[in-house]
Amino acid sequence: MGTVTTPVHNFQLFPFISSGGPDGRPRHFWCVKEPKSWIEANALGELYADMVIDHMKFHNLEPLLGWVMCDMIAEGRWGGVEIGFAGRIAERLMR
Repeated sequence: MGTVTTPVHNFQLFPFISSGGPDGRPRHFWCVKEPKSWIEANALGELYADMVIDHMKFHNLEPLLGWVMCDMIAEGRWGGVEIGFAGRIAERLMR
């Protein structure tokens, strides 16, 4: 019988995922600094969504979106980055 290995995900490649969550978890999946410009913030959110979707598809890691959304909600902010993120998720789902 073969050995099953769990892939190690290099979350350090994501600029919005930090090590050490505020509640003692090993990672915080939505650590975002909001740009001053709405256009920049929205574009940043779109980029982050593309990164999440591409990683999920490549690594078959559906829980990643839930982890990100959970920490996004915990941050209690709904600004340009978050709106850009949600919009891009919706856009790519509708293709």
